Amino acid sequence: MDPAELFALMRPERICICRGVSRQDIRRAVQEGITDFDALQERTGCSTGCGTCESRCRACLTALVLEEQGKACL
Repeated sequence: MDPAELFALMRPERICICRGVSRQDIRRAVQEGITDFDALQERTGCSTGCGTCESRCRACLTALVLEEQGKACL
């Protein structure tokens, strides 16, 4: 693996470029109890810039909430 590929794997996946919100930021918010989009926006600022990432932010939130709920059932 060349250095560029390694760097790509290590950097956080940005969901909202305008506000610099990563998938990990959304995961952390979900782990702290955030389950709805308005609360996520308030906590992280995601999708409050240009708004083009709203569908990605919503999809990420939904997936992570379902994942977290699955962990609670174990």
